[in-house]
Amino acid sequence: MGGTVPDELTEEVNGNHARMCGTNAMPRRCDALTGTIGEQVGCSIYESRSTPCREFPEASEGCARARLSYGLAPLNNPFDALFGTTPAINSWPTTF
Repeated sequence: MGGTVPDELTEEVNGNHARMCGTNAMPRRCDALTGTIGEQVGCSIYESRSTPCREFPEASEGCARARLSYGLAPLNNPFDALFGTTPAINSWPTTF
């Protein structure tokens, strides 16, 4: 059901879709996430992670929103240093 993701880490949404275990409850925390948020985290199945995870790059706007929900500052995009830009989240409201 999970493609390359181990079946035990997925749950069926309907016949054609699945999601990572832990992402359907609040607070959301994927069962494949290891470590402590705000300190150091990693993905226990990084090489076989799901498509949504592959499309959610580090330091992206989605990443910045997720970090903000935990009270964490956004990660700097590696291109910020090259082009003198600042993270996009600086222009976002601090409350949602």
